Amino acid sequence: MVEAYFTSDHINARVPHRGETLVSTRSSFVFMTSNGVETTPDFANRSSIVRIRKREGHHYKQFPEGDLLAHVRANQPYYLRCVFSVLREWLGCGKPRTLGETRHDFVEWAQTLNAIVVSLFSAAPLLDGHRSAQERVSNPALNFVRSLCLAAEEEDRLQAEFTATDFVDLSDTHGIKIPGQNPGNEQNASRQVGVLLAERSGIETVLK
Repeated sequence: MVEAYFTSDHINARVPHRGETLVSTRSSFVFMTSNGVETTPDFANRSSIVRIRKREGHHYKQFPEGDLLAHVRANQPYYLRCVFSVLREWLGCGKPRTLGETRHDFVEWAQTLNAIVVSLFSAAPLLDGHRSAQERVSNPALNFVRSLCLAAEEEDRLQAEFTATDFVDLSDTHGIKIPGQNPGNEQNASRQVGVLLAERSGIETVLK
């Protein structure tokens, strides 16, 4: 249902004691946040994945209204004008698109937004690294490796050597679920870790 919501102008919906009705999806956006989301390939292909990089010791600027959110709420008309100014500039430039950008299933959206961030803001291409992020969230093995890396970083052991059993212990310590593991079977857990790590496609990208 959610995957259909992403790509259809209308979806079928029901409320109790009534028949199905069509509900428009055009006036809404779907946002979700997660520290280790797992999706289907179709879900990932219909998503725009944003990575939030944590900055140690960073503090957001304080404003007369309070924090950043309070400041934006108090100055909503100004920030909306900023958005409209960007759209006006894009329209004035002839609605450019980066026609070579095909790294997303929503091609027209990707080409338009890429042109805006590259041409108007001189920023990096919108979808650099996006395919690898899509692959990771839709691949349990890559998600598992990512979780192991974060756990090893937390323990300051990124340069250490690990056996499959060490990875099982690391998973237990940090509450990381091993995909395909039979609960309570430690021998199976070590074997399953070996199977997951043998699926090398994309793992180098995760490690980087």
